[in-house]
Amino acid sequence: MRKRRKLGRPSHGTVVAYLALFVALGGSAYAAKQLPKNSVGSPQIKKNAVKTGDIARNAVKAGKLAREAVKAGKLAKNAVPTNRLRDNAATGAKVNEATLGTVPTAQTANAANTANVANSLAPPENWHEVGTPGEPGFLNSWSNRPGPSETAAFYKDQEDVVHLRGGAESGTAGTVFRLPVGYRPPSGKIIEVPGSCSGGIYCGSGVARFTIDGPGLFPEGDGAVLVPLGATLISFSGITFRAES
Repeated sequence: MRKRRKLGRPSHGTVVAYLALFVALGGSAYAAKQLPKNSVGSPQIKKNAVKTGDIARNAVKAGKLAREAVKAGKLAKNAVPTNRLRDNAATGAKVNEATLGTVPTAQTANAANTANVANSLAPPENWHEVGTPGEPGFLNSWSNRPGPSETAAFYKDQEDVVHLRGGAESGTAGTVFRLPVGYRPPSGKIIEVPGSCSGGIYCGSGVARFTIDGPGLFPEGDGAVLVPLGATLISFSGITFRAES
């Protein structure tokens, strides 16, 4: 029958060695659990010791980030969706215009509107020369000024504004000619316009008041273009007014 081996008592050195091993393995964990609150700060943490995996989800809030700490290169593609942008946060200066196309319906609408406006406008009419066949004649001995001076004429633009040009000379009374129907001031109105003239006490420094009569004031005054009495040379250039409706 096999004899059981008798175990001897461990030596003093063996006991000391095991005790030291126990302290080494358990003592540090015990010490870590007993650290005072907030006793570990930035100086105690080795550079790059805290990895992304060590940070709890949503642990770092916006208020913990320094201004401009997160650069564009740190953002993953499509990391910031549209619903994360504040209203009007992306201004025109931040938008790459080359990435924007013209809205097709707007382009079509703009073209259509332009065409409609162009088609609705009557072509500009030619100047009506005073004293020529089919046009109003000069009255009271007035006539066009000789030489390179513009002849007396008028026309109405697409906005019903009447334009006068040129001048006349050598008249004996105030009415130079009469504007036809459609080119006169509103009924019962007289308009005053600045004109140029010489001769006579009312021409003063060369600028005087001309008047144009609307219909309904007196029979011979409908559309009359009147200049100061005594004037010998007159100019209508630059005179405009809105015609009767």
